[in-house]
Amino acid sequence: MDLLAHLEAYVATVDEASFSRAADRLGIAQPLLSRRIKTRETHFGGPLFDRSRRRIATTELGMLLLPHA
Repeated sequence: MDLLAHLEAYVATVDEASFSRAADRLGIAQPLLSRRIKTRETHFGGPLFDRSRRRIATTELGMLLLPHA
């Protein structure tokens, strides 16, 4: 597990507010980005993003992680 890559994926997703745009920005496939986010969510014990069909929003847990990422 590459913690830095996982945190980079998280920060890019927050910045872009989109999994697909974050994946494009990082030059990785969207499923890989989603797996990295899911790994962090499992590690921290909760969702980092509220996901809907059209947009995502950072959860309270996600906001707590952001300054440390």
